[in-house]
Amino acid sequence: MKVLYLGKTISNKIYNDTIYDAIVKDRKYFLIKDDTGNKNTYEKSLFKEIHILFKVKFLGRSNSLGCINGNIYNITSDLDDLFYEVIDETKQTYMYLKNDFEIIPNNINILEINFEYKEDREYFQNLLFDYDEIIENYYYLFNLRDPIIKRKEFNKNYNKNISILL
Repeated sequence: MKVLYLGKTISNKIYNDTIYDAIVKDRKYFLIKDDTGNKNTYEKSLFKEIHILFKVKFLGRSNSLGCINGNIYNITSDLDDLFYEVIDETKQTYMYLKNDFEIIPNNINILEINFEYKEDREYFQNLLFDYDEIIENYYYLFNLRDPIIKRKEFNKNYNKNISILL
């Protein structure tokens, strides 16, 4: 998951108002690969979770303090007809013109996996993914639709498929 650090800057380690990849260590702590390159433990209360809407490819002119042509970036807000809020190379969010980006196909907000309980999300995140991966990249592995709908689909296809399986 992506989190925004709200705490005090610790020079060369972790910076205020900067976004980091995090995994949940337990109820009170995140494990974060900070700017030292190491995984360190930080209190959850120092962070705010950032929700990624979708991914885009930058097609504009490269700027090392912004976006680099050809790189993929996360969109945190689709502000209006002109701008996206983008997590850029600085690990912070800034507004950029939509015309400079191309939406990556098949990732629009089916990405937001909504577990009924946040503990379930944390469990699968920690079990299945490394610190630099987010569970939303693997949304296709989860079927979180209403159980009643899934049961109706199963019952509808049961007789047809049982003979194939036996």
